Amino acid sequence: MTEQQERFAIEYATSGNATQSAKNAGYSEATAYSQGQRLLKNAEVAEKINSVKSQMAEDLRSRMAKEASTAFNVLVKIMNNDKAKDSDRIKCAVDLLDRAGYVAEKKVEIKTNEDRSLDRLRQDMAYNDLRTGNTTDTE
Repeated sequence: MTEQQERFAIEYATSGNATQSAKNAGYSEATAYSQGQRLLKNAEVAEKINSVKSQMAEDLRSRMAKEASTAFNVLVKIMNNDKAKDSDRIKCAVDLLDRAGYVAEKKVEIKTNEDRSLDRLRQDMAYNDLRTGNTTDTE
């Protein structure tokens, strides 16, 4: 692979524009489009483009991993800040719980047109649990 082809591969991996990458690699303005298309079909160039893209992705993952701990610390700091708005503190707490894998239980709302006593509702819930195999804490 020539030095010019390598420059093209690196340019293309970052920009995704074959014509501009050919120009930036030193190919003439007049032939940049056709050179860019030709170079994309070159196996060595394609391999270099993939290699550069993989390295860029790995670098980004590494950087994000380092920044994740900073982001975590910011969320914890806001969550624990008594002077922060309650809504912001709650958002931080929910975000931290979400990222840790905790999922909020879904609310179950029972709407009925008839008035039932609390005892009757507990009986109905227990009956439903028996039918479905679920257990509900009715206390």
